[in-house]
Amino acid sequence: MESIRYIVRSLSTRKPDDKVLYVLSFARIILAPVLMAAACYYCIFALLLQMICAIKVTSINPSDADAVSKANKGKRMAEIGVVVQLEAGQFYKIF
Repeated sequence: MESIRYIVRSLSTRKPDDKVLYVLSFARIILAPVLMAAACYYCIFALLLQMICAIKVTSINPSDADAVSKANKGKRMAEIGVVVQLEAGQFYKIF
């Protein structure tokens, strides 16, 4: 995305009367902080989800009849948290 922004910016300086290039360049400047903040919120959500799952898994009593299913459910939820965290990181790299 940064390379696209630089290309649009350089084209905009060569054609100062082109409204489309100006709008693309300006919109990118305005949207970048918003999208980066959104990625940070997703990372926070993912970390909270992983923390809740870790607490849930460690609080399982091994003598319970459904201990294995609870552990598997907590593991799946924690894996979802990791995937959300990785995707937010990729989203952050784009912008």
